[in-house]
Amino acid sequence: MKKLTLLLTIVSLAFVSGQAQTLDEVLAKHFEASGQKNLSAAKTIRISGKVVQMGMELPMVMKIKRPKKFRMEAEMQGQKMITAFDGENGWMIAPWISPDPQDLAGEQLKQAKEQADIDGDLYHYAEKGHTAKLLGKEDMEGTEVYKIQLNKKNGDTQYYYIDADSYILLKVTTKTQRQGNELEVENIFGNYKMINGVAMPMSIETKVMGQSSQIVFDSVQFNIDLPDSLFTKPEK
Repeated sequence: MKKLTLLLTIVSLAFVSGQAQTLDEVLAKHFEASGQKNLSAAKTIRISGKVVQMGMELPMVMKIKRPKKFRMEAEMQGQKMITAFDGENGWMIAPWISPDPQDLAGEQLKQAKEQADIDGDLYHYAEKGHTAKLLGKEDMEGTEVYKIQLNKKNGDTQYYYIDADSYILLKVTTKTQRQGNELEVENIFGNYKMINGVAMPMSIETKVMGQSSQIVFDSVQFNIDLPDSLFTKPEK
């Protein structure tokens, strides 16, 4: 009887061990499902759509180019706001403040830098100075997800929720410090479409301090010509 009990225990442990996923295994399946190989081969991305916030729809165009160049244009009340990062420095033009370009600093500069990373924080996270760990599985509104904690080099902590069946990213929650207070930002990804072998979320809902906004993409283009001058701060 003892031998049978021992045998069943060994078999049970072997089954659990065989079913358990490591962080590397979950990430490998996630990158495969999301088309990371094709995304990493892309030199540029141009995305057009709109920002929906407080009952308003603001047309926007986002342009990203390797290495680490970013530009976003949004129209507001007939005026165009531009935020950009040239790989080293960030700048913006907000016509209602000044017609001249202004240098980015603090949180605005941090966000521009992050958006310039085409591959995202999880890909090659260790090389970027981040650490990560798999926290296991949990239920997210009826969907079983893998939860990954990413401790970023800049001090932020992010939690990634990856569908345990499709391995597609569903949500990212970021905890960051602003003016000495902890702020939680939640990004929910939806309406995925395969474009050039890359799984692209065509809608991203952002929730901050009880306020919600949404970006809806209507066009995503890869490897189109984007001159470096687009990202360079204009002369006054």
